[in-house]
Amino acid sequence: MRCAIIEAETREEVMREMETRMKKMEEIYTRRSMKEVRWIALVSRTILETVIGSLVGAERTEDRCKDRYAPSIWAVREPRENTSPQTSSPSF
Repeated sequence: MRCAIIEAETREEVMREMETRMKKMEEIYTRRSMKEVRWIALVSRTILETVIGSLVGAERTEDRCKDRYAPSIWAVREPRENTSPQTSSPSF
């Protein structure tokens, strides 16, 4: 009888520890997921503002966004030189 009580107490203790671990893991996963979602939203917004700015020709969008976003994102915006001999077809 004493062994059964000790086993039940041990199982409850292990269950509480596992619940605590699972909660911590869930919090970490949620934090990482939200961080990734915010990063994707930031990059998407930057790309959209860049495209809209280039379509409208407004340099104000770029000037306004350079202060908020990483300069490495804006490096993508600079046009590449076309080194291919065919200049009539668009390059994608």
